[in-house]
Amino acid sequence: RLREQDRCDLAVPKLTAIQELDPAVGTLLNLADCHELLGQSASAWVRFREADALARRDGDERRADFAAQRAEALSATLCKVTIVLAGAPEGVTVTRDGEAVAAAELGVAVPIDPGRVAIAASAPGFEPWQQQITLRPGENVTAEVPALTPLRPAEVADTGPEPQLIAGAS
Repeated sequence: RLREQDRCDLAVPKLTAIQELDPAVGTLLNLADCHELLGQSASAWVRFREADALARRDGDERRADFAAQRAEALSATLCKVTIVLAGAPEGVTVTRDGEAVAAAELGVAVPIDPGRVAIAASAPGFEPWQQQITLRPGENVTAEVPALTPLRPAEVADTGPEPQLIAGAS
């Protein structure tokens, strides 16, 4: 009903919860439609592709074709971000809007919803780095993470207990 009332902002969380409990093509199609109406083209594209796959698995060619056509129509409007690391110290973590970026996604153009996105990188013993970018529909951006700057020795956090001297040890 929320979708019919153009209240996709309220419908998305409910549809997402329903889909997690009971995956269904119809729920995915409504979820995708709401994402598209909210201007979240990448989220809509992903949900339409999921609906296509689920419908094909279930033998529902009509819904599969519908979902595939909607996903294809969104392809031209997708924003994509490619995150490139200049140097990757051991233990580096890269995040996009606070979510960890998988190593397989680095150097690959990944569709994301338009708007503001925060890219960050951190590693033990290095100063964290962050950049905010704003994406318009259809825009492809490369976010280049520079080599992280090592912390000065006094800035490195204590990582363990002080060594203890044991009486009588040589």
